[in-house]
Amino acid sequence: SARSAHSAATSASSAAVSASAARAPSPRAYSRMEQIMRDARDLEDFTEFLVKQYAEESLQFYLALEDFQKKYPSEPKVIVVGPPGEGSPAPPEARPPSDESPESAAARLADAQAIFDEFLKPGAERQINVSGKIVRDVKKKLGEGRAEARIFSGAVTSILQQLTRDKLMTFTREQKANKQLWIRTLRSMEKHRKSISAAARR
Repeated sequence: SARSAHSAATSASSAAVSASAARAPSPRAYSRMEQIMRDARDLEDFTEFLVKQYAEESLQFYLALEDFQKKYPSEPKVIVVGPPGEGSPAPPEARPPSDESPESAAARLADAQAIFDEFLKPGAERQINVSGKIVRDVKKKLGEGRAEARIFSGAVTSILQQLTRDKLMTFTREQKANKQLWIRTLRSMEKHRKSISAAARR
C-alpha cells in the first residue's frame, strides 16, 4: 500500500537526514512556516496537504509535543520555528520542579514515553524521519527517568527543518493556485450574474 511504501521510505531515508540538513531553509521560509503553525486555517490546510503527501506524522509529532508542553507549563519552551541557534534561547538544563509530586512526575514520564513510542521508536506506526542518533539520545534520557520536553528538541528541530525545506514550497504553490482558481470562479459567477441581470432588463 502507499502507506507501507511511505513507512519503508522513512526507514531508508533516515540515514540521509544529516546530509540533507546542509540545504537549510531560508529565514523567509521559516517565517512562513511559523505563520502557518500559528494560523488555524493555514494549519488545517497544511495538515490536509501533508495527509495527501503521506507525511502528516511530522506535523502530528509537532502538535503532540505542543500539547505536552501545554500540559506541563512549568517547562521551558523547546518548540521554536526557525534556524537552529536563532530566535528563542536554548532551553536551560534545569529539570522539572523539585517539588513536583511523584504522581505528576510519573504521569509526565508516561506521557513522554508515549510520544517516543508513537513517533520515534523504530518500527512505530507513525515513525518520523530523524537520525538514529536523535532516537538513541531520547531513549537514553527516558531510560534515566528524564521527561522534560527539551529531550525532544533535536527531533522537533529536525522535522521542522524537513517540513520547511521539503514541503512548504509545494504547499504554498498549491495554496496559491487554489486561491487563484477560487478568484476566477467568483469572477465568472459575477460575470454570469451581470449577464442575467442585463438580459432581464431588456
